[in-house]
Amino acid sequence: MRRAIRTAVPVAEESISYKIPTYKLNGAPVLYFAGWKRHYSLYPVNERILEAIRDEQAPYEIEKSTIRFDLSKPVPVKLIKRIAKLRVKLGIEGVKEVKGVKEVKGVRS
Repeated sequence: MRRAIRTAVPVAEESISYKIPTYKLNGAPVLYFAGWKRHYSLYPVNERILEAIRDEQAPYEIEKSTIRFDLSKPVPVKLIKRIAKLRVKLGIEGVKEVKGVKEVKGVRS
């Protein structure tokens, strides 16, 4: 999970917030993730991101702004990278442009 996010948004700052790993740009949170007993989760995902990944989200449990990934399945690295890029491209409050984040297929800024 960490490697996928770092690859997608290499300029993101790593920190801990809400007692879980957090990635920020200019102080604004991009993504959080956490491990649990039976799954690991990625936060936050909104309607725009879910719409952009509609074809890829079927095997995952989604509740509110959380995507849950089953621990017994392979890590969906491509999907995690895409979500990280989408969080940046679709706008994070206070972040206008991020160098080092390439275009995301099917998304306009």
